[in-house]
Amino acid sequence: MGARADAPARGAGTPERSTLPRENHESYGRPLRAVLDRDIRRGRSARLEWEIAFGGTLETGEAVADVWCEGGCGSPIPFSSGRAEPTCGPADGPAWRFELVPEGFPSCDAELLSERLIVTILDELGPDDAGRLFEVGGVSFGPDTAVVQRCDDFGCIELDIGEIELVFFEPGEVAILFYALDAPTGEVYVGEAEVPVFCDGVRECG
Repeated sequence: MGARADAPARGAGTPERSTLPRENHESYGRPLRAVLDRDIRRGRSARLEWEIAFGGTLETGEAVADVWCEGGCGSPIPFSSGRAEPTCGPADGPAWRFELVPEGFPSCDAELLSERLIVTILDELGPDDAGRLFEVGGVSFGPDTAVVQRCDDFGCIELDIGEIELVFFEPGEVAILFYALDAPTGEVYVGEAEVPVFCDGVRECG
């Protein structure tokens, strides 16, 4: 899912109009103000407000952009589903591994498509962790970090810039992850994945 800054915004209401004398507009025919909401969420949404004077009329309004394309709207496919399992991190501590795919809900014994994201969050997770952010590409492997690989027919590469948000997590039922990631090859991956499949994995580390 993503937000789309390079396409017409969809949203919000009918603009309000008020007729003002032409001499009151120093910037007649030009935008007087255009403000992008400060609480912009990359890949989620953005709000645009405007005041534009033209033809002796002042038009004000706002719109919400709910589709976001980075690197062009024909850019990388979204990874919207997948499976999860407990595992061990690089320091042999508890971790969770999420294998995200473009479509379908892979079973635990199914062979995954070559096109996938592998997200490993380096901490134990529970329902209370909903809303936590995990840095990708940090200088250490701490509990607030994640390791991400992008795999295809040619192998896997590590994505070393970005962020993972654990939107929802109920072990054995469903997890929802939001990701915003930059690949060293230039691609940008932004989206949200629903993970309804939980596998046994590794329960004890250390």
